[in-house]
Parts: sequence; structure tokens; C-alpha cells
Amino acid sequence: MALLLLFGSLLGIIICAGGAGGAGGANDAHTFGESGANGASGANGASGASGADADDWTAGCPRQCRCKWVSGKRTAECRDAGLAQLPDFGRPDKIQVLHAEGNPIGRLPDEIFRRKGLINLQKAYLGRCNLSSVHETAFRGLVILIELDLSDNRLRTLRPGTFAGNIRIRKLWLRGNPIRSLSGFAFPRIPHLRLY
Repeated sequence: MALLLLFGSLLGIIICAGGAGGAGGANDAHTFGESGANGASGANGASGASGADADDWTAGCPRQCRCKWVSGKRTAECRDAGLAQLPDFGRPDKIQVLHAEGNPIGRLPDEIFRRKGLINLQKAYLGRCNLSSVHETAFRGLVILIELDLSDNRLRTLRPGTFAGNIRIRKLWLRGNPIRSLSGFAFPRIPHLRLY
């Protein structure tokens, strides 16, 4: 009888633990791993988050970057790394936040994020990247992008259609650019857009 009660208690704990992850969403398991209770940090600053997903997405992190969980988001920190272009990741579709500030990228060509596989970016920080040119389709396919920092670059203009399809952007930083003309440019209907 005591063995049956012990088994029932363990089963209840397992069910409760499983239910908590389902109710709280996918980030709960990753937050637990981020706290270090599950294991030590791996290569490139990867947290010891549980599950195969955490191991897979950090495995192909470029040497100039650190890929890790930050506030429940799969984040690539590539600041001031001397990158002349956006980096290549082993699992680019898993990256949600990209910090690439202070790299001499210079320009963002057509569909660059889609071609690099960075299709699930929610936040992209490209301030101080010496950007003088952004192709009008550079951000095409980034349908869940909510924050974009293009501040402190050399942008003089934005082409019509630059943010077409990016309807979820809430914060857009353009300060510190010598923008003189937005001739023919119109922001698409983005309900909660704030410019900085």
C-alpha cells in the first residue's frame, strides 16, 4: 500500500510539472535552464537549458558571436565583432534576437535576412553598423519582427516599400542618420509603431 501511495505521489508530481510547462508556454522550460539549475554553460555562452532544442540551436553559433538564452529568447550577441556582413548560423531559424551593433556591415542587400535563414527574428539591433544602404526588400519575410534598431548609421533615405510586410514592428530607431529625404516613402499601416 505504501508503495502504491509513493507511486501515486510521484505520478502527481510528474503531471504537475508537465502541466506547468504547458500552461506557462515554451519559455518556462528555457527559463529554468537559464537559471543554471539544469547544467553549466556550454560553448559560445550557451546556457544549459534542457532539451535537444537548446543544444541544437547553439551548436552552429559563429565564433564571433555568443548564442544564449536571454529573458526567454534565443539570442545571438555579435556586437563589435568586426563582421562585414550578417553572420551565418547553424540553426538561423531558431534565432529570435540579433545584436549586431558596431559591426562595419555597410549595407543590407535584398532579402538578406531571408537568405541568411533568420526568418523568426523578433528583434534586430543594427545600430552603428556604418549602414549607407538598405534594400527595400532587406526585411521581407520578417513577419514577427517587433523591434528594429537602425540608429547611428549613414542612411540618407529609405526606399518605398522598405517595411512592407513588417506589420508587427512596434519600435523603430532611426535617430543619428543623416536622412534628408523620404521622397515617395510611406510607412505601411503599422498600428503601434513608435519612431525613435
